[in-house]
Amino acid sequence: MKTVVLKSLLLACLLASPAQAGWKPVEKVETYAVSGQTGPQLHASMGERGPMIGKSKVRAMAYTNFKLTWVRDYQRQGNACVLVSARPKLIITYTLPKTSGPVPAAVQKSWDVFAAGLAAHEKVHGDIIVDMVRKIETATIG
Repeated sequence: MKTVVLKSLLLACLLASPAQAGWKPVEKVETYAVSGQTGPQLHASMGERGPMIGKSKVRAMAYTNFKLTWVRDYQRQGNACVLVSARPKLIITYTLPKTSGPVPAAVQKSWDVFAAGLAAHEKVHGDIIVDMVRKIETATIG
């Protein structure tokens, strides 16, 4: 009996390890159109067209959202049903502004710097989400 339990635990560890190391999040970028010929006009357009978030539906310049589902394998071990592996499926969606038409060269240069910074900021949120999922995975299956 003791040997069966030890073999079952070893099998569970072996099955769990590849699942933890093998998954990667799917990252998607969605854009919304902003228009204007100056920085302030583009900023105002983001305020009018940005994604609506939260229960109060407040507009934001950018937004990071995610969908997390799991593929789990439960197996009977003695009288218990044991989780032997759990593989997350994580989809992270970044919603970012994109100019809808040409803008003056100087404004475009500033916009490119702003947009890159905004995307980098949202990526930090994505990294936090990935870290959260890894912690859930570790706590769930060790």
